Amino acid sequence: MTRSSAPGGRWPNGAGCAYISDVADVAAHPDRQGQGLGSDIIRRLPELARDHKKLLRYASPCTEPFHRRLGCLPMNTAMAVWADPDRAIDVGLLRRES
Repeated sequence: MTRSSAPGGRWPNGAGCAYISDVADVAAHPDRQGQGLGSDIIRRLPELARDHKKLLRYASPCTEPFHRRLGCLPMNTAMAVWADPDRAIDVGLLRRES
């Protein structure tokens, strides 16, 4: 999406989004879990992305408490299209519209 094609000619966050990064599936080997490795990585992200307007973390329902402890807040606006939406609903990744 170009800036001019964004709604109202503005980016969704009201400012230019010059940087896009993706960190996915941060996990420690079971033998190393509980030692703070994943927390250290997630805590360092804001420093590494200091020029970004926001950081988005996609969390499985079972990892939401971990991300909340590290300062993440749930988003009110997120939409997704999945190849198998029924399965994604079954495992708690999506919810049906009411």
